[in-house]
Amino acid sequence: MILRADLHIHSCLSPCADITMVPGVVRERLANLECIAISDHNSCGNVLAFNRAIDERTLIPALEVTSSEEVHVLAYFGTFRDAAIFNSKINEYLPKLPYNPELMGYQMYVNSQDRFTGIENRFLGSALLLNLPQLIELIIKYKGIPAYAHIERRFGVLFQLGLFPRDERVKIVEARTIDGWRKATEYGYAVLSNSDSHHPDEIGCRFTRLRVQHANQRAIYETLKEACRRKIRSVWD
Repeated sequence: MILRADLHIHSCLSPCADITMVPGVVRERLANLECIAISDHNSCGNVLAFNRAIDERTLIPALEVTSSEEVHVLAYFGTFRDAAIFNSKINEYLPKLPYNPELMGYQMYVNSQDRFTGIENRFLGSALLLNLPQLIELIIKYKGIPAYAHIERRFGVLFQLGLFPRDERVKIVEARTIDGWRKATEYGYAVLSNSDSHHPDEIGCRFTRLRVQHANQRAIYETLKEACRRKIRSVWD
């Protein structure tokens, strides 16, 4: 079975995302997708609301976390509980900085009926007080799958560090361009191509094809964990 997946979508909880990124608006733009991941910055606080709203599609709980080197890493989880436990853990490493939503972007919690239920008062766009190896270790410890996000763009591992770290624990990366895909495949990575959408019109502009046994959360998680290039196919494969 082949699923079309966009595994990097931000909701209105991310300070850099449009406030219209609520479940109903996102659902309307999923016609060509069978699977999505809601991956907000340093939080999974909206994933359950989106899961209740996306009808027959499968949602993978995820976060986009930031190391102290300001490298963005996607963390995918097999259950909502595992994602929530990891979220609670990284809260210990989130700096307490002054936060003005008018200047830095609103961070809104939402329910499945698109009603805002609260605002996050800690700035989620901060780098965590963990270096990249420590962050990877924490993701894996809490049953997550790490993937370097948008490798060739700002806050991507190649942009920030100029190289792929020698870390065999990371087997998946996300590329934005065919040049990024070429560099990643030369190093043996499985490559995701996602939208990294912050606005509704961006959803599904890039997608990944996943070969899975079943169209459910566990099967998709296991495919990502296996990180086999025959089963994870970007738009350039």
